[in-house]
Amino acid sequence: MLSGHYLFAAESDTLKNKFNYYNELGLIEGMPFDYPSDIPLPMNSKCIGHMTTSEGVVVTFESNDIWNNILYDFALRIESNGYKKKEKENINDYGGFVAWVKDEKEVNIMIAKQFESEKVEIAVTYN
Repeated sequence: MLSGHYLFAAESDTLKNKFNYYNELGLIEGMPFDYPSDIPLPMNSKCIGHMTTSEGVVVTFESNDIWNNILYDFALRIESNGYKKKEKENINDYGGFVAWVKDEKEVNIMIAKQFESEKVEIAVTYN
C-alpha cells in the first residue's frame, strides 16, 4: 500500500472490504454481510445501508413499487420461512409496522410512502 494520503482505485476498493463506509444518514453502506437467509429482502428495492441499534440490526431500503405490494410479498415470504406474525401491527393508508417472531428471533418491517418523492422507504429490523 502507498504511504501518505493517495490511494489508487484498486486500493480504495480493497479498503472498502475492510472498513465500514457511512453515508450521509450515518448508515453503513450496503447490506450487512451476515444478513439472515430466512429474512426476505423487500421486493423491487435497493438497499440504502444498515446500522446496529439497541433493538437489533436495521437495514434500510428504497423502492418505487407500491408499498402494500411490498409488505404483502414480504409477509408471505417471511411466514413461509416459519415466522409467526405478532399482534403488534399498525397499518394505515400510507404504510405501517408489522412484527414477526421465530424462536428467539424477532423481525420488524416499517414501511412508508414519501409524498415528496413518491418513493417507498423500508426499514427491516432483526435481532
